Amino acid sequence: MAATGLQTTKGLYFTFTLLGLVCLASSLMTKDELERIKEIVHGIQENIDKNEAMKESTMADYEKLENQSLNIIVKVVERLKKMEIELLVDIPSPDGFLETFKGYLEKAKTFLKRRSEVQAAEHEEVYRRNRELEGFIEFHEGKQAEL
Repeated sequence: MAATGLQTTKGLYFTFTLLGLVCLASSLMTKDELERIKEIVHGIQENIDKNEAMKESTMADYEKLENQSLNIIVKVVERLKKMEIELLVDIPSPDGFLETFKGYLEKAKTFLKRRSEVQAAEHEEVYRRNRELEGFIEFHEGKQAEL
């Protein structure tokens, strides 16, 4: 009787070992699937890089536009003040306009910075997930190499 129990155990061990190997092999991805995922991850990385470059370009363009606009407005205000003195005409003070315009530029800059921070957080999340996918790919490539 003891011999029969031992035979059953050997048979079960063999069956479960075989079942484990079959499940492991069927759970691994094919090389084609892995290549498709690699292409997707590569595309995501390219988009991340493009978005980063666009963000930097947008902020630089805004700062350049802000400086140019402010310089123009300051020159206009100076010219209006000079006209007021030359013509002895009581022109409404352009100082209020200048302050309003500076306030507008500051609000626009604050808005862009906030939007940039939100996009940076989203960008970081996409970047993190992309790194996870790269780890997933490396894991499956390693498993395929073992087989």
